[in-house]
Amino acid sequence: MSKKKSRAAEITVEIVVILLSVGLSTLFRRLAAEKLSGTGLVTVIPKVLGLRYVENTGAAFSLMSGKSVFLVGVTGVMIVFLIFLLMSGKVGSAAVKAALVMIISGGIGNLIERIFYKFVVDYFDFLFMKFAVFNFSDTLITLGAAVIVIWVIADAFFGKKKKTEGDIPEKEENS
Repeated sequence: MSKKKSRAAEITVEIVVILLSVGLSTLFRRLAAEKLSGTGLVTVIPKVLGLRYVENTGAAFSLMSGKSVFLVGVTGVMIVFLIFLLMSGKVGSAAVKAALVMIISGGIGNLIERIFYKFVVDYFDFLFMKFAVFNFSDTLITLGAAVIVIWVIADAFFGKKKKTEGDIPEKEENS
């Protein structure tokens, strides 16, 4: 298969995964709104995980609450940038491509909610620690970011050292 056909197939898979992920995010939001709204905490795993309906008008940890126009703008710009980066062909790592797909998917899922409802619906609640309630899209964004951080660290420690202009060659020992 030629490189162009191979990349076209990759892009098709990336688009399908993004659409499926956004669809799941929308489905989970609807289910949370229908089943959890007004019920309080629903324990899934005692002392570990619960479900709780929360309307979050801010970003992570409810930061910037009430600033939906700003959040829509920033999220939109970041999504466009990440899509450009993904489609540019400059990302060689399959792990980083997958991570970008996760971040784009989560960003679009939350963006849709912010545009149409002026808030995102959060529903996952860790019971074993004090933590923000979050949703499927947040999970995709967090996992994607974690993959990129791990990849960067692994590449820094284990990647092949590339010589760049200005590198000082190692001294050769005379025998």
